[in-house]
Amino acid sequence: MGKLGRRRPFFLAGAIAASLALLAMPNSPVLWVAAGMLWIMDASINVSMEPFRAFVGDMLPSEQRTIGFSMQSFFIGIGAIIASALPYIMTNWFGIANTAEAGMIPDAVKYSFYFGGAVFFCAVLWTVISTKEYSPEELTKYSDAENNSAKHKNEKRSSSFVSSEKFQRDGIIWLIVGLAGFLVLWLIFRQTDYGLYVFFVGSAIFGVLQLIVSFLTQQGKTQGGMVTVFNDFYQMPRTMKQLAVVQFFSWFALFAMWIYTTPAVTHHIFSATDPTSELYNKGADWVGVLMAVYNGFAAVMHLFSYGLRVNQSKNRPYD
Repeated sequence: MGKLGRRRPFFLAGAIAASLALLAMPNSPVLWVAAGMLWIMDASINVSMEPFRAFVGDMLPSEQRTIGFSMQSFFIGIGAIIASALPYIMTNWFGIANTAEAGMIPDAVKYSFYFGGAVFFCAVLWTVISTKEYSPEELTKYSDAENNSAKHKNEKRSSSFVSSEKFQRDGIIWLIVGLAGFLVLWLIFRQTDYGLYVFFVGSAIFGVLQLIVSFLTQQGKTQGGMVTVFNDFYQMPRTMKQLAVVQFFSWFALFAMWIYTTPAVTHHIFSATDPTSELYNKGADWVGVLMAVYNGFAAVMHLFSYGLRVNQSKNRPYD
């Protein structure tokens, strides 16, 4: 393990790349550059943030991890409140312009990106500098019992595989649904919403992958990554499967909200359709305030969850 440990190099590298993408994105000369910066930013944030969750697990004993994750989510919510409200704050508190010529980004939005990139980098840098990371040997020393339990469960699960017949049956169903949906959209409805095509093509590809896994399982080639992933997918605990359904519909609704809230509010509430007009941008700023309220409610719920966890841990009987 290097001087920065196992997790912190990812924190730092992801933060640097994401911050640079945040600085570059509002200055993109063409749309494809902005899209590229968005992909880089999203990937870099995941490189930086995903190890953070594991870092919380490393730093806390098992009985405190849920509380730690609740506090982490609470502070994520606080950051989202400020970020959502930044364009409104820049315009109404500091007098920075929220309008620009066609094809240009308003200064209020640009400065919000700059501020977000700087804060993100400084927050991660503070974590890298101020925290001590336990070595794998130290983690093993304090969690032998948990590791042995997890190892036993993994060995038990690895001894059983989903049958090739099930993969074949489900693969055929997914393939038929995907192709049928694609053809109905194309031939009957003449649909021009390519998002629906992506959904049905993805379903068909998912079916094809299951047919491949079925063939590999039938041949006894069960140690490959693809077969392992699909077996894990099918053998998820019941709670995880229920959560997957909830997550699917939750994220479906969230992305619909993120995509359509600004045009809906600006058009129906502010009666503005021109993105370069002052009235349209006032509506867009107000959407930021609405998002801040939405994130604030989520943060309060995480804080409430934290209080419940603390109370439960105090009242829990110990042997």
